[in-house]
Amino acid sequence: MNRSRVWALLTVLGLASGVAVGCGSDERFGAAVPAAGGAGGAPGGAAGSAGAAASAGTSAGGAGGSGEVRRSVEYRNPYGNVEASDNLLWDGDFEWRSPFADQYGWLSGSGSFLSYQPPALALAQDCRSGLKCAAIPAGGQIAGLALGSRRATLSVSFWARPESGVCDDVVGVVSDLGGGPQRAVAVSAQENAWCRFEGVVPDSGKAPFLFIRNQGSKQAIVDDAVIVPLDTEGASWVPSPEVSLPEMAALRAAAKKASEPRLTPPGPAQRAFEDHLRRLTRGRR
Repeated sequence: MNRSRVWALLTVLGLASGVAVGCGSDERFGAAVPAAGGAGGAPGGAAGSAGAAASAGTSAGGAGGSGEVRRSVEYRNPYGNVEASDNLLWDGDFEWRSPFADQYGWLSGSGSFLSYQPPALALAQDCRSGLKCAAIPAGGQIAGLALGSRRATLSVSFWARPESGVCDDVVGVVSDLGGGPQRAVAVSAQENAWCRFEGVVPDSGKAPFLFIRNQGSKQAIVDDAVIVPLDTEGASWVPSPEVSLPEMAALRAAAKKASEPRLTPPGPAQRAFEDHLRRLTRGRR
């Protein structure tokens, strides 16, 4: 390559890099951005919590002054809550739902009805952990299927964010598929708009399921549901109180039916593939 071509190539690369820098020149990491109206631009004449947060973050970098947050960055594990490695729920974090799955670990419905229909999904910024979570409409409900445990006691928890802001709009119940008692999973803590539900359930030795109902007038987001065996050796624990839902018999029957293995009729793709195999077999003869 001669010298003129080298200079031409360097000139093109320099122009390209200049354009790239110019396109993003209005946003710089660590630079303080003045709030609207100066220091008194926020309502009430104060800089506001967002401006104070941005100011604190930028002053550490040496820029100083008040500013507003343009965007926040957070890290998400695409596998959800991996710390609960012994979770008995089939998919407590809703991360493995797929439109191609023949069976899934959650049912949905309303009233005394549950069907093998995965709950609606909410994504990423609406979730507490991972990249997927469940969105339950007003009056809707979901049921998570779990494996049984040989230990005597189970610890049950999940997080919910009702858009009404009232934690009691969400009801949690644990039962088994064999007619055992129903145990409440009650609110134990609240973190920002999220409500944590917890309970301790004596295990009947049968497969449990976690029933969550949204009885509020607005949508509720549910995430990070966990059922794990509880190590009770040398520890004191109090079982969750029993509750009675009149429609639980129908809900239990629906969950049991959905959790049983079943054969589904072949879809169009499978039928086309089988026809192709038959044609190949006839051709070989």
